[in-house]
Amino acid sequence: MKWILMFWRMLCRNWREKMVAILFAFLFWYLIKSQADRDTPRFNLENFRQTAPSGL
Repeated sequence: MKWILMFWRMLCRNWREKMVAILFAFLFWYLIKSQADRDTPRFNLENFRQTAPSGL
């Protein structure tokens, strides 16, 4: 039974910081998921091809 009390104290200690960490983890997951679910890529790599300047 002592391990149950230790576990409960661990959860209760600094509970605000733990809730903020869970919130940030969820927001980070949602950001990645929303970018992965897009149908079209955000950037068209053909338009960003690096070319040498004509003056050189």
